Amino acid sequence: GLSNRWMFMQHFEQALQRARRNGRTLALLLLDLDQFKDVNDAHGHAAGDLVLVEVARRLRSGLRAGDVIARLGGDEFTVLLSDISCAEHAQETAQKLQHHLTAPCQLAVGEVRLGASIGISVYPADAPDTGTLMRYADMAMYAAKADGRGTTAVYCPAMSQALMERSQLHDRLKLAIEQQTLAVHYQPQVDVASGAIVAVEALVRWDDAVLGTVAPDRFIPLAVSTGLIHALGDWVLETACRQAADWADQGTPVRMSINLSAQQFRHAQLPVRLQQLLRQYDLPAHLIELEVTETEAMTEPEAACEVLQRLRALGLSIALDDFGTGYSSLSYLRLLPVSRLKIDREFIRQVLHNDSDAVLVRAVIAMAHTLG
Repeated sequence: GLSNRWMFMQHFEQALQRARRNGRTLALLLLDLDQFKDVNDAHGHAAGDLVLVEVARRLRSGLRAGDVIARLGGDEFTVLLSDISCAEHAQETAQKLQHHLTAPCQLAVGEVRLGASIGISVYPADAPDTGTLMRYADMAMYAAKADGRGTTAVYCPAMSQALMERSQLHDRLKLAIEQQTLAVHYQPQVDVASGAIVAVEALVRWDDAVLGTVAPDRFIPLAVSTGLIHALGDWVLETACRQAADWADQGTPVRMSINLSAQQFRHAQLPVRLQQLLRQYDLPAHLIELEVTETEAMTEPEAACEVLQRLRALGLSIALDDFGTGYSSLSYLRLLPVSRLKIDREFIRQVLHNDSDAVLVRAVIAMAHTLG
């Protein structure tokens, strides 16, 4: 029973022309339901449709008679507040709509809880035309989602700047992966008793011709969120295996520790790919250690255990990274086929100065030795 996108844009253009003539303010609210996919997955699309009808009813009940509501598609709705006194009025309306939406929704299949992330853009303060106002409201809505969902965000110029920087970072990273201009550095792992280097950890680094040195904590999350992590992770895997083989050929074999992203770890073809690399570089499997974060391994421990068993069957060793910060579970830890625990540095940092950290680290070491 709501306007569609085409009809909404007609209303929007007309309202903008009136606001321009009369020197008035109008606001655009873009709403995206949070975790609506869960409703469809858990209860079916028929239940999802009933939820959308209920959302439309609740939105109407929280707005003035002259305000325009539309469903743009999927679980995305938009509201046009014409002739408002100030931008704060839009925020107050958004908060009222969120309050209406958060009440439980009773369906025949059970109770469903709703919520929405709302982005706001305002004429004339933010932009003079409908297209830009829509784009800015969309940016604000994604900023609201990034803030933890169920919140409201008002467009500000910093959002456009952040989007431009992210877009440039993505384009440059894609090019760097394609042209293989990233680098892998090898951080030594040292036996503190003898001082001997017993292994190295492969770490990807990026010096870009345009952006300069880009820290991993900037480009790795971007690679994960955009899907570039698959190509990046595979390139690091192959580069590290090739280097390990070169060192072994030179008579200085050293264990190579390689971090796996969550996406790599879940990929069904990972064991096959590793087997291919071992053959390609004639590399002894015991020289490769794969690092998986504790959080990734413990999130779905049964599935993780199956993957790790397949990797161990190839002769590879497994290290559990960031140990102590994730979902530590001793019942699962004893089942996971790991060779090594890497205690998170938060526990190691103060180990010489903080007695409780020292006691904790001693206990973890003793437990690791007990588990072999």
